Amino acid sequence: EVRGPRAGLLGKRMGTQTEIKTSLVHRSRRELVTLVVLMLGFLAASVAGSVAYSKKARRDFFSTGQGICTQMAEESQEPLLALDELRLNDITDHVMQNPSAVYAVLTDHDGLVRAHSDLKKLGTVYRPPTDTRPVEGAEKGEVSMREHTGLDGSRIVEFTAPVRYSGLRIGQVY
Repeated sequence: EVRGPRAGLLGKRMGTQTEIKTSLVHRSRRELVTLVVLMLGFLAASVAGSVAYSKKARRDFFSTGQGICTQMAEESQEPLLALDELRLNDITDHVMQNPSAVYAVLTDHDGLVRAHSDLKKLGTVYRPPTDTRPVEGAEKGEVSMREHTGLDGSRIVEFTAPVRYSGLRIGQVY
């Protein structure tokens, strides 16, 4: 116990045990609330960053697929007219070097497969998957995008573009 002229001052600063415990409880609650608010803020920022990254990754994927499909269509023009199957298969082999590519198909204007990543399908009529649906958020243009489920259950986005020569459609790439 403190006595003398400083007793009143110390008594005011320290307070009773009950006041100290109550003060600590309120302080602990404030700190806990602050911590929870900060954690929720970080979580919200993390989710927002993840969503933004996911949207960018999706745009990049679509852009890459469209670019590959467009390039394949452009490179196939003359070899398709000449029915140069060796060159056409070189083009599909080149596309298949991309780790995201599942298959590459090039057909003539009648839908006859002139080049395919699966050589057993050469000379057959190409039958696109029947369970395709439009890709949400895909930009409209020369290259179309549809998605379907692969044999292994995976999601496949199929990019399709016409092969044109002097403005005439002479084939299609998938």
